[in-house]
Amino acid sequence: MFDMSRSWILERVRQNRPAECAAGESLPIGYSLNDTHMRLSRAFHAMKTDTRACARGLGLGPGQPRILSYLAAHGVSTQREIAKYLVIDPSAVSRMLDALERGGFVESVPGRDRRCRSLALTEHGRETVHRWDAECKRVDELMLAGFTPAERAQFDSLLDRARCNMMRELGDAGDETDALVAGSVPPLPKTAPLGPAAGLDADSAVSEITTAEEVTLRA
Repeated sequence: MFDMSRSWILERVRQNRPAECAAGESLPIGYSLNDTHMRLSRAFHAMKTDTRACARGLGLGPGQPRILSYLAAHGVSTQREIAKYLVIDPSAVSRMLDALERGGFVESVPGRDRRCRSLALTEHGRETVHRWDAECKRVDELMLAGFTPAERAQFDSLLDRARCNMMRELGDAGDETDALVAGSVPPLPKTAPLGPAAGLDADSAVSEITTAEEVTLRA
């Protein structure tokens, strides 16, 4: 069923002129099943599924490992700083921090601003991060198997650029994103050329889609 659906979607891409698809006038129905958003989502959920057992074994719930990783890298931090960096609702961060504090992973400490809650890793939290880092390294190697060092660097750069674009859309680029865009990452045009403007006909565009999907599945 999946192969038939995919073939049908690709055939609709062939039948639609690239200019019409770019303008949003005639996107093939089912486009969202095979677009960039879905590719990232499928890769993300595959990664989460693979790491879930490790997180549970460490006594961590959904979203909690990345909070510990943030505190390991940044030291004493406020709830607001964590929420902004991870793009999570502050109330959700507060609930996760409460659970982590009860579990002995983090502790409240005096911070730069007494009006804000500040937290730091406990020794148990640091040991947990070391084990989680090893798990993430394992998954990185699995996910990027067959990638050359140059491809890995390019992949990281492209993901950073995609995230920066989304943060600008959300109106919360932040200092890190501004520095990234102003430094090694070239500014992007608001709209990228598609179809003939990019030197691609419809069949070439379909070939690009197929190749990208195969790479995603191999990773």
